[in-house]
Amino acid sequence: VVHHLNEYFSFCVNVLQKHHAFLDKYIGDGLMAMFGIPMQHNDDALRACLASLEIVHSLKEQKSDSQQLKFNSIRIGLHSGPMVVGNIGSPQRMEFTAIGDTVNVASRIEMTNKLYGTSIMMSEAMYKKVSNEVVCREIDIVTLKGKESETRLYELIGTTHSVTNEMRILIKQFQIGLNEYRIQNFIKAKAVFTSLHELFPNDTPTEVFLHRCEKFISFPPAKNWNGVYEFETK
Repeated sequence: VVHHLNEYFSFCVNVLQKHHAFLDKYIGDGLMAMFGIPMQHNDDALRACLASLEIVHSLKEQKSDSQQLKFNSIRIGLHSGPMVVGNIGSPQRMEFTAIGDTVNVASRIEMTNKLYGTSIMMSEAMYKKVSNEVVCREIDIVTLKGKESETRLYELIGTTHSVTNEMRILIKQFQIGLNEYRIQNFIKAKAVFTSLHELFPNDTPTEVFLHRCEKFISFPPAKNWNGVYEFETK
């Protein structure tokens, strides 16, 4: 286990350093990195996206080349906002790290990938910084565990030059279904997601919303339902 973890961490850190990230810490089998620390730059958010895409795509390529790869599926959460950064700890051991709500939200966004079967998820705050350089798919509006405000989630697909026409069709049709879902037109939304599921049978977000539509057709939500999904766990 230690050998494979070290191999995985070495790979990720090499990519992060290539994109000028600050490695904060290792957390179990994951890691935390910051961009714009200690000096901020206009492309911090974009570099975070490019590093994430390179890590995910490279791991997929390695999986196809070798059956020995132990880390063939990972989750990444991207968020942008103010943080408190500095030396935190005790006189015996200090650590240069970041604390604050931005850190907590990023961690919880990472966990949302489990529900939707995605690899890289970002907040709306992050999306607004990179929307001209990368292609994303709006996934959902959620209330994260322990939060009162809503968070709009986007799946990072690729750069504007790397995304295929097929993927752009998926994104466009998924948004149509999502719009119908949010106005409680579940029958029409189900028809959209059913057609998408036939074209993209391995797309988990489509499957998630198809099942939600089927549920709401049988058991409609309250009239004041606003389309927000509430996470009950971290």
